[in-house]
Amino acid sequence: MGHPKKNKEDSGHLVLIVTVFAIAFSAFIILSQVFKPHITGAETAYANVTINQSVGITLVTDGINFTSAGPYDYRESNNSADIEPDDRINISNNGNVPINVTVRTTTDLFTSVNPATDSSFKCMIEVCNGIVGGAHGDLPGGCLTSPWNNTYADCDSAATATPVHAISNLTFWDGSDSAVLDISITIPSQESGGLKQATISLIAQASGL
Repeated sequence: MGHPKKNKEDSGHLVLIVTVFAIAFSAFIILSQVFKPHITGAETAYANVTINQSVGITLVTDGINFTSAGPYDYRESNNSADIEPDDRINISNNGNVPINVTVRTTTDLFTSVNPATDSSFKCMIEVCNGIVGGAHGDLPGGCLTSPWNNTYADCDSAATATPVHAISNLTFWDGSDSAVLDISITIPSQESGGLKQATISLIAQASGL
């Protein structure tokens, strides 16, 4: 007689548990919908990148040879723009900042004259930032402040024993990152025969622009 009562109590407990679970689940669903997060905008972020500064030049053509004299022009004066094929000193900016270039001559081309009073050995910047005449490229004032811009000036050791400013703001952009240094020589009347050579050093520094 006692067993049916126990079964009824167990059934009642089971129904109560199911009912509580159903209520709790329903409440969870309702609350999750009410407090569901909504996207109303977009977040932003940033990244830092540091590119190290690189200063340098490449001498695409680094020598000039005037030894094409024949029997009747053994004292011929010339400049490097006249040499065929073109043998002028070609400079390229291979860094990633605009540069200034200074020039220094450590050896004299001729031995029979005093470089302090003679002007037989001259230099000129004819092309700068890829433009004939040394006009500026992508930067204001580029290549316009040089005393060598499209004008021959002494470049022997007396004039350039201390580095002389020759090129301003040579850009690093491809197609505009080139300059040309021309050399002009006038053979002194008392110069003896034989090999004559001079060494010119070009130094690049960041222009600061």
